[in-house]
Amino acid sequence: MAADLPEFDPQIIERHAEGLLKKSSAIIAGSVVLGVALGAAIGATPLTSFGAGIPVPHVFGFATLLVGGVVGGLVGYVIGDTRSFMYKLQAQIALAQIKAAQDSEAVLGLLRSIVRQGQRQTSTPVAKAAPAAATPPPAPLPSPPAPVAPPPPLPAPTPVLQPLKVAVGAGEVPQPPLTPPLTPPVSA
Repeated sequence: MAADLPEFDPQIIERHAEGLLKKSSAIIAGSVVLGVALGAAIGATPLTSFGAGIPVPHVFGFATLLVGGVVGGLVGYVIGDTRSFMYKLQAQIALAQIKAAQDSEAVLGLLRSIVRQGQRQTSTPVAKAAPAAATPPPAPLPSPPAPVAPPPPLPAPTPVLQPLKVAVGAGEVPQPPLTPPLTPPVSA
């Protein structure tokens, strides 16, 4: 069944992506043109008989036509850009698929070359090496240093509590503590 499948051709996907990008640009241009036309038509209402009920004077009709065209063009661009984003996204997804296929092909080729190289190394007979002349034995490795004992823990800091004083009138009145005292109060 795999023989019935056609070969992978990245040029087909690239042409599809180019078509999507062209369609994206066409949507933006078409939306701007349509927005300008509709905006100009709405802006020209003071020049027509429909503009009798609009409180814009007839002399400002050309200005409203221009303003309507510009505003319509801006609205058309925003709408067209938003709608064309999906086509741009689809084109980028298609190009990412091509890149993923090319990368996986490169990795597969690299793995095949590694396997071939490993097979060549196991298939070639290894010549026995001639015994070497009397070589001195390797020097013994130095022993690892003795472990260092961790330093003793530091004593916990003791909090220094000072009573708060509030100035009231002529004398100072001690403020009650916010937390209970650490030692019981000494009674006299």
